[in-house]
Amino acid sequence: MKIEQVVHESRSSGVAECKPFDVVANASMMQILSDKIYSDKIKAPIQELSANAIDSHEVAGKADIPFDVHLPTDDEPHFSIRDYGTGMCQEHVEELYRIYGASEKITSNKLIGCMGIGSKSPFAYCDLFNVTSYYNGKKMVYVCAKDRRGMPTLNRMCIEDTDEPNGVEITFQCKSDDRWAFNTKAEKVFRWFDVKPNCNVDLDYKQFENAALFEGDDWTIYGDDSSYCVMGNIAYKIDAHQFESDGECYSYSYSPNQNHYFNLLKHGIVMQVKIGDVDFEAGREGLSYSQHTKDAVKDKLDQVRNELTQKLMDKMQDHSCLWDARVAFSISRRGKHNILMRICELDSKAEWNGHSLKDAYKLKDVGIASGHIVDVKGQNKIGSSSSISAENWQIFVNDTPRGAFAGCQRYLFSNDGLYVYLFNLEDGKDINTLAKALDIPVDRIKLSSTLPKPDQTDSGPSNRVKTKCFVYSETGGGVSTRYYNSGYWKEDKHVFEDGGYYIQMHGYNITSDEKGMVKMSEFNKMVSQASNLGITTPVVIGVKTSHVNKYKKSKNWVNILDFVKDKLAKYIKNNHMAKLYSYNKLLDSVRHKEVFTDSNLRKCLEKSSPVRKFGNKLRAYERMTDKWNVQINNVDPLCRSLNCGLHKELTGHKMPENKSDTLIGEYPLLTCLITELDSWKPSVTTTQIADYINLVDLSKE
Repeated sequence: MKIEQVVHESRSSGVAECKPFDVVANASMMQILSDKIYSDKIKAPIQELSANAIDSHEVAGKADIPFDVHLPTDDEPHFSIRDYGTGMCQEHVEELYRIYGASEKITSNKLIGCMGIGSKSPFAYCDLFNVTSYYNGKKMVYVCAKDRRGMPTLNRMCIEDTDEPNGVEITFQCKSDDRWAFNTKAEKVFRWFDVKPNCNVDLDYKQFENAALFEGDDWTIYGDDSSYCVMGNIAYKIDAHQFESDGECYSYSYSPNQNHYFNLLKHGIVMQVKIGDVDFEAGREGLSYSQHTKDAVKDKLDQVRNELTQKLMDKMQDHSCLWDARVAFSISRRGKHNILMRICELDSKAEWNGHSLKDAYKLKDVGIASGHIVDVKGQNKIGSSSSISAENWQIFVNDTPRGAFAGCQRYLFSNDGLYVYLFNLEDGKDINTLAKALDIPVDRIKLSSTLPKPDQTDSGPSNRVKTKCFVYSETGGGVSTRYYNSGYWKEDKHVFEDGGYYIQMHGYNITSDEKGMVKMSEFNKMVSQASNLGITTPVVIGVKTSHVNKYKKSKNWVNILDFVKDKLAKYIKNNHMAKLYSYNKLLDSVRHKEVFTDSNLRKCLEKSSPVRKFGNKLRAYERMTDKWNVQINNVDPLCRSLNCGLHKELTGHKMPENKSDTLIGEYPLLTCLITELDSWKPSVTTTQIADYINLVDLSKE
């Protein structure tokens, strides 16, 4: 990659002698150049050596041919990269690896490299690695190693004939505990490569991605909070705060006082740029925010915003009627799409054929006298002076003297998740005039006379007589106080043919096939737990034991417990609650969990420490279970209360291995130190405990 050459204007006066700065080639300086510039010691050699392999293939005219990668396994615990590019002669190898800053790539923007330090990046992880160059029938083997002073050395081992194709292979041994980390880092690095390397293990490149919200030719918006600039197959994370203005910033939502650069970068955008467009840090772990880089990123974000604005406008226009366009606009104003609409300043400006998409319909202007919004729990009346928004709901016009509302509810029973508009038209109006006023195809509006009829096989009054019933009330409301069971029921009337949800009553308690008699306080708790999970309980009719068979046989009536069981089963599956429950169970079983997860202790431990690794996993599990704490605390007891086999499904996921007892046993004094740490006046600190663990780990080596 071409390095931007900056010409500095300099004026001097009265200078007796000018001497340039120099660098001392000692172990400390070499460590800075090959180790300290990298914070991620595993990702660094994977990324740097892969970039060199890509460059070599580019020069050799083999850009579409993958190179080979070997990730450490139980049987072969080493990492290697073998490219099939140009290879290097003896003089080239010895110059490249001996001299820091030596690079032949600074004259071309077709190549990724330019610093002359990436080839030494294995020193960030280990003290020794092998270099094998295959060049024009010769195989040259070198060992790069640090001597006892810490100085890197290049040691030629042999030169022999070979029939291997040209190229270079880099190999080094890996620690057994780092195998999983190498796989994970490799997935993160290689996911951006146009040509994925051949690998000895299967890598999942999609696991880190969310579904794309919008895509352009050279950009994608995922909607998460991390944005990247991809240049030459290498992804550089962009710090959004480098582009913020003086207004207040919010971490995960839209910041109205910020510029569009900041807001776009806080919503997961990945941008492809040409090699040389931006500058990066020496270790390739992020961008270097020079003015050149900032200008390039801003130009790219301006391009993204313009193209995104056009895509959003096209999405609004791609509808055959105003109603559908307003439905699409309404959907786009929810969640992450809403933020993108605001970034593009389309929230109030979107139009379809000259009509504002933000406007609502006034009922009196479209010939509607009154109406209802209907869901499974009931209806909300809307008058002629009200307005309605375009929503993806079904519209019915009432043309029957009675039963329209009940018919809408039956329709909703078989169309879960929908809502219904039920309209009464003004005199002289019909569905044709309504369709024209709403700008919607007439076949999208249905008459209430077409709604499903009650099950004719049901027994019960044929003249739709309203009969006395009890309706469950979570907050009480009956003739007695809520501390008595009758307080949970209020008298009402219902029509059997209308259908709904029921529960079998015995006295003022309820009964179920699985549990028999259930106290109202327990049932009330179940309803509350379901509500905490987002499972809304519809209107529930209490049915006496003598009449319950009629309700069981009817297709229009559903036992409320069966309704909750079905919703709960879907909730457990869709939200991976079994896995979260196993994490929670592990955390409850860990001895001295608060010590393993102590952030200060983990920071003081060596990265290779098994205590630190176990503590990191526990902390990750804690973050996940803390986020879902309310759900876990409601799912478990609700499964037990329903007594329907869901608890077995919830607890069926294998619990991660609990290493606390094993680890405590490996450090003989650890129990005593932890006990002292928990005492009223502890004489030890977490730092001292970490020093002890590090000392024991060192003795094992």
